[in-house]
Amino acid sequence: MRTKKYISMVVAGFLSCTALLAQQKQEVSVYGAGGLSTLNYDAKTGERKNGAGGDFGVGYTYSLTEKFALNTGVGIAFYNAKFSAKEMTDILYGLTDPHSEEVYDFHSSITGYEEKQNVTYLNIPLMVRYYLDNANRFYVSGGVKVGIPLSGSYKTTGATFVNKGYFVDLENWGTSQEFMGFGTFRNKTVDEDLDLNIACMASIEAGTKWDLNDKLVLYAGLYFDYGLNDIVKGNNDKSFIIHNHNASGAEFSNNSVLASHYTADKGQSKFTGKVVPMTFGLKMSLAFQIN
Repeated sequence: MRTKKYISMVVAGFLSCTALLAQQKQEVSVYGAGGLSTLNYDAKTGERKNGAGGDFGVGYTYSLTEKFALNTGVGIAFYNAKFSAKEMTDILYGLTDPHSEEVYDFHSSITGYEEKQNVTYLNIPLMVRYYLDNANRFYVSGGVKVGIPLSGSYKTTGATFVNKGYFVDLENWGTSQEFMGFGTFRNKTVDEDLDLNIACMASIEAGTKWDLNDKLVLYAGLYFDYGLNDIVKGNNDKSFIIHNHNASGAEFSNNSVLASHYTADKGQSKFTGKVVPMTFGLKMSLAFQIN
């Protein structure tokens, strides 16, 4: 008898909770957003330029009270930025020629360098919405977004690399041996992937809503997201210039300035500081009220 009583209490509690949840307003929405959508970082050498992008996805809103609601969902966001520098240098010390076993330092001078960075994230928001007026027409939202990297890449175009090698034991410079990567190389193009971390972003939004009918609601507002952690893996631990020997000689390329450092006579220096996603723009949402 006591077991039946407990089961009855559990069932009654479950039904009560279900009935309470059913009374709360819930919304399912689709949204699109656009504006400034860039990678924000301090360019310690050269110049950074912001890029434009967008964000689209689906959302779910659950009303806690008449004034407060929780909002979550999933969306895909695109971020773009550009780095440029008129002049840069990098030195790789202590390389060895596999054919002669001679040790040399690889010096590279770069002019007209431009690098475009493109990043795509799957963002999951957790926001609290508050309605400012009695009619619930104006709202503000705040919370966090967790971004899962989907893709990231960098592309360099138009740069001129002037490379030469200093052979330590011979105390002599090599300047024209292209099979060693020495000489002048124009319009160097590199298109490679970026290795990215999960992103954590603070997010705020403010706007207004219109009831289109008993079930459809239109939201329009401004939103601002700012990253809290460095999204590029490695803490700039890679050398900017990549120089490798192969069967036919040597080849060179370069890493992204976001993930690398350069070496000069005074030591190593980073091209950039912490890299974070940053967005500011207009967001439109069409919501369907479940109850």
